[in-house]
Amino acid sequence: MEMESERDGVDGVYEECYPSWNKHLLPILESLFPQPSKVEILVPACGESEMSLKLYDAGYEHITNIDSSRDVIRKMLKLHVNQPTLLWRVGDITDKLGSKPYYDVVIDKGALDGLTSSEDSYLNKVKNALKLGGKFISLTHFNRRAKALLLEVFSMGFRTTFHDLPEDNPATMMVTERVNFLLPYLLSIHDDKQVQATNPLLYQAISNENAKRQRVLDEMSLSVAEIESGVMGDPNVISIGRSFMVDWTGEAGLKYEVLVLDVKPPRHCFSWDIFFVPKLTSRLLDLSEPERLMICSHAQASRVYVVLLPKCVELLPTNELLRNFDMLFSKLAPQGSEDTVSYLKLGARKSQNMNYYLFWRKRTYLKKLVPNKLRLVHEQLLLLLIFLYIKVISCFFSVSP
Repeated sequence: MEMESERDGVDGVYEECYPSWNKHLLPILESLFPQPSKVEILVPACGESEMSLKLYDAGYEHITNIDSSRDVIRKMLKLHVNQPTLLWRVGDITDKLGSKPYYDVVIDKGALDGLTSSEDSYLNKVKNALKLGGKFISLTHFNRRAKALLLEVFSMGFRTTFHDLPEDNPATMMVTERVNFLLPYLLSIHDDKQVQATNPLLYQAISNENAKRQRVLDEMSLSVAEIESGVMGDPNVISIGRSFMVDWTGEAGLKYEVLVLDVKPPRHCFSWDIFFVPKLTSRLLDLSEPERLMICSHAQASRVYVVLLPKCVELLPTNELLRNFDMLFSKLAPQGSEDTVSYLKLGARKSQNMNYYLFWRKRTYLKKLVPNKLRLVHEQLLLLLIFLYIKVISCFFSVSP
């Protein structure tokens, strides 16, 4: 393992990389861990940085520091003899960081940037060292190599937020949490408008990665617990254009599939529309992009729920159907939102080879949709000609002697 030295500045004096870490890191740790004395922290490639001492002074007493240099570790042991819970170890960070998930936080302050080989091995060791719910906080220049590695290694089962550090010309802080579900969580950005203005390359990279992950998630049906864990972002906030499929169990253990579409920003209060769709109709519609856009065009609210109904409940009254979903809607609705709902019902009829769909809003006819209008016109003209032909023949036989 090769590592570029960042320890010596001018005349051999230690030069702190990412000097703005104190401004950004401590507030994040305080928000994530309100009881710092119980947090186990690992600092790989610690060098001679004062970060661990400052974290110790802030109440984070259980910190393990690893560095490949025996001289550095010997010096830090002498300097911090009065802080017995600050542990200092000589070790190769690409080889071993622990035999089992033990740490609540792993803080990488320039370690990834300093590696010239075995970066993937190092990041996988970090991943394996984290407890469930543990956080990996990485301060990096997020160059092309670092970006590809971080997004690949922490792609499944990690919920990630990026913070821009413009003071460090420029740098990025990635905070990723190990979660319970092995899913490709969408990435989020702290203060995305500022990042879009100050670091457009970072913003574009995250947008591109989210587009890839969204395509994977579109093929999956998610549980409410997975949605609440943030795999699609915060479900209690409207994100225009977002869609996801939820598996839901209603009364009597009956299972439903619910497509959730975020349509438009709320005006005065959060509201939602509900389409009840028989499963036969859903197969014909296929709920692909054009059909989703068509459904959204009829929505009056911020969010649309498209409920795929099993055949056994298609004839139930709307009020009885809604009781199955009260808990789902309350889980996904923003806190303090008003119960403003427009109920919509979608049914299907089949007549010979003509399929068409009727939309109702509160039992009021809204629109007729024909999948193939041209074909329907031809069929109607043919039926009209047949009807006229039969009428003429019947008239002819009625007047014959």
